[in-house]
Amino acid sequence: MKKVTLFVFICLLVLLPCILHAEEYSLADLWQIALERSETIKIAEEELYISKVGKQKAAATLLPTLSAFGDHTRYSEEKNRTGFTLQPKYTNQWGLRLDQSFSLSGREMTGYRISRDRIVKSDFDLSAVKGEYLLSIASAYYDALKSKKTLE
Repeated sequence: MKKVTLFVFICLLVLLPCILHAEEYSLADLWQIALERSETIKIAEEELYISKVGKQKAAATLLPTLSAFGDHTRYSEEKNRTGFTLQPKYTNQWGLRLDQSFSLSGREMTGYRISRDRIVKSDFDLSAVKGEYLLSIASAYYDALKSKKTLE
């Protein structure tokens, strides 16, 4: 029994300074840590990123489509009749095609405007989430300071 008590006493003696040492944080430090590690803020930032990608997709529908094509055909023999070439040994065809489609209702432009508005909304949502989160941290920080002052 004495050995167990002695062992516990030695462990407490060694570990007690580590347990009693606590790092103090200022409110600005807590805000910085919260902004870096908060899951809700990261989710709001991802929603803003998704809105920006949505705007790029909406802008892609406004751009024309350019396509190129080519064809090379080689025949086994050249066919001539009375000095005119009916079938050459080979033929080459190539070209470019530019397509642009718009609906009569202006669906593409409406989609682009909506995607721009979504970016603004997501940015406001991110600011609101950050403000709400930082306010709750400040409230908890000052509650802890009040409790500490009350204990003293």
